[in-house]
Amino acid sequence: MKIKHKITLVSESTLLITFDIASSDSSSKKEHINAQAIQVIEDKNRILLSRNIAHSQKMLCEQYRGFIVDAIPSYTTLLITVNFLKIDPLSFSQDIDRCLQKTLSQQNQHEAATRQIDIPVYYDPSTGLDLEDMARAKSCTLADIIEAHTNRDYTVFALGFLPGFAYLGFVSPDISMARKANPRQHVPKGSVGIADRQTGIYPNVSAGGWQIIGRTALPMLEVNNTQEPLCHLAVGDNVRFHAISQAEYLQQGGEL
Repeated sequence: MKIKHKITLVSESTLLITFDIASSDSSSKKEHINAQAIQVIEDKNRILLSRNIAHSQKMLCEQYRGFIVDAIPSYTTLLITVNFLKIDPLSFSQDIDRCLQKTLSQQNQHEAATRQIDIPVYYDPSTGLDLEDMARAKSCTLADIIEAHTNRDYTVFALGFLPGFAYLGFVSPDISMARKANPRQHVPKGSVGIADRQTGIYPNVSAGGWQIIGRTALPMLEVNNTQEPLCHLAVGDNVRFHAISQAEYLQQGGEL
């Protein structure tokens, strides 16, 4: 497997780097792999891609400090805003291209640099507004949903929708569930939700249609923080949820 990239100049001060995985598997080989196995491979590739985009962001910002104004990573892209008054656009693109060719050829080395973030969650019908409905829809118990949500690691793929809202994947197929047909107008701060195969945490009170299964008291956005980063999570982070009691949740500053 090889990660490839393409650099596009989208404005006089902005570069868009698009990342993709060039698979060596032939279509004939894939015909002999079942759909579940293919999904597992694709999930692993997307996780690796996300971590390498995060690594590329960090590497480029460090190497071109003073030239890069901002760098925004997402699922398959890295949007870079540059001060082109200080550097020629063409030569800068060529420099970035050479740097990425080198760093992406060493993608397996970036696994060790991944941040591990632990998030305590109070899973209960009082905070998990859709927990009981999900259990009925999935013909399982509340404990089954909690176990399925906490027994795996998640990767941050993007930040968006709200400042500090991280899109994490991948949720177990056992608890994967589509967004609500009629979104709520009020989702409490810290609510942990599921939408299809992704999970996320509402950093502030907001409207939203994700299936809410619990709540955390851990701040996802530090608006009064004078030091970066303002967001608790970043693209490429490895996240793990763990269940806590109501007493622990309240002690940590949570509200019911």
